[in-house]
Amino acid sequence: MVKNVTTQSDLETAKHLKLIAAMLEHSSVEAACAAAGCSRTTGYRYLSEPAFQSLYRAARQRLVTHCIGRLQRLGHKALDALETCLLDSEAPPAVKVQAGRAVLDLILRAADFDLLESRITELEQQVRDHGIIEGQTP
Repeated sequence: MVKNVTTQSDLETAKHLKLIAAMLEHSSVEAACAAAGCSRTTGYRYLSEPAFQSLYRAARQRLVTHCIGRLQRLGHKALDALETCLLDSEAPPAVKVQAGRAVLDLILRAADFDLLESRITELEQQVRDHGIIEGQTP
């Protein structure tokens, strides 16, 4: 018969995960600690631990990735709404100007993003081609 053994490390990890989940839902460490059932002192102690910081960063990145996916799914609807405002002959001029500015802003941001992405890709290729390692001088 195999016994279910819970180590102190397992308990700490479970507490870490509970606080991380609360931190992703609350706007302050204090509120997250209260929701997770731990003291503020414990919460700040966890925040100073590299292992906790790593788990928290990974959880935040997963949340951001999820949110980006949701935004992408809504993107076409947002563009449709802007297009409707721009093309509506009865829309007030202020609404059309605001919609036009939003479209132009999005176009410029997308162009900047594409330019930065291509420059980063090119630099990464140069690093690979020349065998330059981070922190190493050429």
